[in-house]
Amino acid sequence: MATSKSKATSSSVLDAYRQQIIPSDTEQKIADLAAAVATYESNKADRTAQERALARRQTEDEDAVFDAYELAKTHGAKASILSEIGLKPEGALVAARGRRKQISDAETTPKADVPTTAGPSDDLGTQSSQPPAPDAVSA
Repeated sequence: MATSKSKATSSSVLDAYRQQIIPSDTEQKIADLAAAVATYESNKADRTAQERALARRQTEDEDAVFDAYELAKTHGAKASILSEIGLKPEGALVAARGRRKQISDAETTPKADVPTTAGPSDDLGTQSSQPPAPDAVSA
């Protein structure tokens, strides 16, 4: 069992060894680098969260502009005049329109292209345009 005096001696010996291996100015530069990296990583995480929040707000703003623009046109506003007076922000309108088209396309696209087989009730007496299977043909 080590005593506190032997631990202190052990620690001071390790410090002396470290100073022989790594000069103190290098050790300080490594400590400075570690602090800078920690700050960078923290700020990077903050920036990522801020970018996500900003993107969400921008999407909401673009959708609001699109809705207001379409409503104004529905109530008789002329698109050309709105454009002339600076009330037709193309970037916002294109972005919102694109998102709505993607949503609309996703809703109208079938989930899977699974062929359906016609049951006996679907036949209604019509002839099939496909030839019978080889094993169904009698000799």
